[in-house]
Amino acid sequence: MNIESLEAKKRENALKAKEILSSEEGSVEEAQKFLSENEEISAKINVLKAADEQILPVINEVKSVENTSDIILPMSASSYKSLPFSGDSGYEKAKMGYAFGMFALSTRGNKKAIKWLSENTSYKAVNEGTNSAGGFLVPDELVAELIFLREQYGVVRQNAAIRTMSSDTLWIPKNSASTTAYWVGESVAITQSQPTFDRVQVLAKKLGILTAVTSEVNEDSIIEIGTALAQDMAWKFAQEEDRVCMIGAAANATDGNIDGFITANLAVASNVGTVAGATGSAANYNAITLANFRSMVGKLPLYADTQDAKWYMSKAFFNDVVCNRLDALSGNAALDLMNFQNGRPTLYGYPIVFSQHLASTAAGTNNAPLCALANLKTGTVLGDRRSVQISVSEHYLYNTDELAFKAVERFGFVCHDPGSSTAAGSIIALKRTT
Repeated sequence: MNIESLEAKKRENALKAKEILSSEEGSVEEAQKFLSENEEISAKINVLKAADEQILPVINEVKSVENTSDIILPMSASSYKSLPFSGDSGYEKAKMGYAFGMFALSTRGNKKAIKWLSENTSYKAVNEGTNSAGGFLVPDELVAELIFLREQYGVVRQNAAIRTMSSDTLWIPKNSASTTAYWVGESVAITQSQPTFDRVQVLAKKLGILTAVTSEVNEDSIIEIGTALAQDMAWKFAQEEDRVCMIGAAANATDGNIDGFITANLAVASNVGTVAGATGSAANYNAITLANFRSMVGKLPLYADTQDAKWYMSKAFFNDVVCNRLDALSGNAALDLMNFQNGRPTLYGYPIVFSQHLASTAAGTNNAPLCALANLKTGTVLGDRRSVQISVSEHYLYNTDELAFKAVERFGFVCHDPGSSTAAGSIIALKRTT
């Protein structure tokens, strides 16, 4: 068992002992058995920690192994748990950073790295060609990890309804009108009514990134280089996905011709689900009131008012506007609306999700979006057409002696319930007035 599992076992034993002592029929002897077991567990943890401290800080030789859990990793064991990769233990997270670093080394012709990747990943199967012919492909195991990181960083991906696309176009049925219930008199025929169904169309778009990594990759910093590489590519994808899926415009090719969910809301003339806040002048950015936010809550329809309904705003707007309004309340009234002392703030009981793509300065144009209260599960669809594909070449940036990493994905996004002039939808937006 690893340290994390042993610590969990200690907590479980302590809770059992406490439960026994809290019971009228519980005995001290029975509770003491669990506490005695914890003493043995603590001893095991201390030995494991001591062993971790003796792991060599630098790899002298990359071992050829069938089980990658035998790898000696070139960094302090105490740093494992801070890595962003998936995995139940810190060591498993570090292995993924190690694998990314080994891939970067392999592009420079490092024989040990190539050998290790060939034996422990799908590297050999996908890289039988040459680098000059178009670049090495990242092994599937590492691509899956990038997808994990992308979803970890992306605000929209964490909250939207995700659908797999088997072609470039995805059609999703939507009930746009229901049947009608009638009061019926004796011996009177019931009036017939029919539900109405529409189809939501999701079109796949291509998104690509190109990033450079210095060629001075060495085994002493292999995990750090691998972690930085994976984080950068995943973060760039997540950042651009969030931008277009929030405030992108279908008329702009630079937005992938995608309407973001806030853009879709504001595009509806006289939308019941749009709240007008401050005027367009910079001086009135902070003129937003709690009544504006309360009005947004009141407009959110019941079918969208679930645990998936959340606020979307920039951190600056949260501190400059929301916190100022709550500070003015003073006393305990502020805590009734929001627990703003922790890292997961709420407003009127709804979680706040930060996105720096939304308004973050006082200056702005008329009718510009400020924030939104939205349920992306009921109001939007994000379609995945192609998972991330990554390749690397040392020839593209030959003159600067850098490695060029190219990543491409295809996805589609549509907001199908932005609201109308007669009914609010899953998206409630706050904007500046004209």
